[in-house]
Amino acid sequence: MRRNLLQAQTSLGHFAAFFSEAGLIALTCPYPSPRRALEALVAELPQRIALASCPPPASLAARLARWLQRYARGQAPPLSIPLDGRGLSAFDQRVLSALWHVPFGCVVTYGALAAACGAPGAARAVGQALGRNRSPVLLPCHRVVAANGLGGFGAGLDLKRMLLRHEGLDPQALQPAKSLRIADQGGPQWCAG
Repeated sequence: MRRNLLQAQTSLGHFAAFFSEAGLIALTCPYPSPRRALEALVAELPQRIALASCPPPASLAARLARWLQRYARGQAPPLSIPLDGRGLSAFDQRVLSALWHVPFGCVVTYGALAAACGAPGAARAVGQALGRNRSPVLLPCHRVVAANGLGGFGAGLDLKRMLLRHEGLDPQALQPAKSLRIADQGGPQWCAG
């Protein structure tokens, strides 16, 4: 197994993550088997990202593995680890960073997220940026919903519903926050890779 790869089994399912020397490149959603998680990870890695030959510090993978176990138990404190931002625009990074501030068990609309990112009226562009999220549980795009329903989710709406239920929400009766406050401190650490 590559030293850049983390596979973790939790009560939610199997996760797979890939790291560069700069930080986390991608983390899958939970899947029923390690093979499915690995297949999803490979599909998630952009073709233009050469697989790094230099592994990240072992502590980085260990921190992520511990966080995944805590998330599966319903404890999800924000985890700030270096993220490899290769292939993501500055706008993508701003939107994905804002996700870090959506608390466990809460949802916001695409419009509220756009406003929090300083781009009111750009809900569609926010949705497209969320579609490029390579770490959808750590940067919880499943917590972003349409004004009139669930919206989309790259890994499928069934998985989005499962993650929302895991966080104590009823996907049929969501009450999204009307706004999102972005704290002055904290958030992902983006690295160029």
